[in-house]
Parts: sequence; structure tokens; C-alpha cells
Amino acid sequence: MWSLVAAKAGSAAIPKSALKVFLEELSDTQLEGLATKTANEFRDLVVQIYGEIDLGIILSITEERARRSGFIFKVFGDDASWKIDKGDKENGDGSGGSDSDSSCFKTIFAEHNMGRPWSIFFKIHMGSLLNNLGYFFKSEYTDNWWSMQIWPPGDR
Repeated sequence: MWSLVAAKAGSAAIPKSALKVFLEELSDTQLEGLATKTANEFRDLVVQIYGEIDLGIILSITEERARRSGFIFKVFGDDASWKIDKGDKENGDGSGGSDSDSSCFKTIFAEHNMGRPWSIFFKIHMGSLLNNLGYFFKSEYTDNWWSMQIWPPGDR
């Protein structure tokens, strides 16, 4: 459904190389502002198309978009306590997710090879969507991948 109406609703595909160059030119403050703005617009668009928004819809659309972009995107199910160790990583602010290795509700992972700005952008973008739904998360990222452990509302 998403691919059928996204273009009519203002979504557009652009070359990854152009997006990468654009994001590299932004300051951290500009990157944060763009990620938050696009998350809010994405949320509104999803509600227009589906009549609601929930974690399943967000993950489904994100997975489809990642696949079409040639990225690796994985969702690990309930009670995942999955840890990545792929070199240097930076931790996200998590908005309340635990620093312990306790089990989380879902873990998502994306490998993109688009550089640090894309990892930061998507951490903020996805984090904003999750916060709006009441989920807690812990994120990690490098220049080439990002991941989030997600806990449902009320679990933290």
C-alpha cells in the first residue's frame, strides 16, 4: 500500500550519493532538526494513508524503503537481547532504555554504508517516531550501521 500512495503524498526517491553529500554538509543541529521534522511529516503521512500509526506499520514501511535502497534491515522479535560488536560504536541517548543487557521487546538493525550523518539522522528520525508512540529505546551506531533495542510503553 505504501508504495502506491507515497509519491502522491510527497515522498520521492533520490540517489543515495546525493543524499549522502547533502547530509555530510549539515551541522549536527541541522541534522537533528531535519530528522525530527521528517519524522513528524512521516508520522502524519502514515496516519493519512493507514488511518493510524503503530510500531508494526513503522517497521514494515522502513523495511520496504531500506530494501528498495539496497540497505540491510533486520527486525529481531520479542525478547531479543542481541548485542552488536562491529568496531567503534557510539551510543544514542536512548530516551530511557536500559544500559543493561536485559531483554528488549524488539531489536532493529540496519547496514547502510552511507556514513555517520545517515546513522545519526536515522537514529533521531526513528527515535522521534518511537518516542511519539511511547516506546523506550537504546541505540548504537557507526559510520556504516545503526541498531535500536526497543521496549514497549510501561516496560521501563
